[in-house]
Amino acid sequence: MKSEGLINIESFKMTIVSIFSMVFLGVIYGIFSNLIVGYLIKLTGKLFNAENDLKKIYSVLSWSYFPLFISVIFLIPSILVARIITTDISTTLKLTLSILVIILMLVQAIFGIWQLILLFKGLKVAQKLNSLNTIMNYLSGAVIFGIFYYFLIKPYLY
Repeated sequence: MKSEGLINIESFKMTIVSIFSMVFLGVIYGIFSNLIVGYLIKLTGKLFNAENDLKKIYSVLSWSYFPLFISVIFLIPSILVARIITTDISTTLKLTLSILVIILMLVQAIFGIWQLILLFKGLKVAQKLNSLNTIMNYLSGAVIFGIFYYFLIKPYLY
């Protein structure tokens, strides 16, 4: 079996190590990015006359990312099944496993939508904003974070 890219799936052991590494680094990245995005939401909330209790904003962010945690649990079998698909197996089994991966991805999409709904409703209540201002406040904080993040990783893109 030939694998390409940063994830080495040559052996089951390396697949498991790759999964745990991605989960660990994802948790670390998630904590830091939520701290920064939460603070940026607080700062941009001043433009929208929002109630800016940072503790409430962090609480909303952490509870709204719970569905994302469940989604990551569905990602693990997807990676394991993808590992099997890359081996030399029958076409029927590849097709069946590919359909299983698609189903798992759809389940992850549902959890992603649930996460966005929780985030929207939570920020709306925590900051006491109307719907449009809630969306604009979150997007402004996320865009500012995205710009900083882009310039942070830009040297490693090429």
